[in-house]
Amino acid sequence: MSEDGEGWHLDKRVPVALMITLFLAVCSGVYAYSRLEGTVETNVVRLARLEAKAAASDQAAQRVLSRVERLDATLVAELGAIKAMLQQLRQDLRDRARP
Repeated sequence: MSEDGEGWHLDKRVPVALMITLFLAVCSGVYAYSRLEGTVETNVVRLARLEAKAAASDQAAQRVLSRVERLDATLVAELGAIKAMLQQLRQDLRDRARP
């Protein structure tokens, strides 16, 4: 409080338009803050969902990669067997062609 014993007071020389403007500015600030807070909360929920989906996608990708690696190993083995058969067939054809 001030030294002369008076508390805070509003001077009559302050225009009403200024008071209304300040009041509206405070109200719009509170409104904007509440909207921002709601948006942040919504984004937090969406982010949690996206993280869960990303984790599930990573797991699915790992399973697919594992299957592809197994298929690759199987195909390499089969290709080796086919090459061996072709070499044997060529050798057999050469042996038959010789008189």
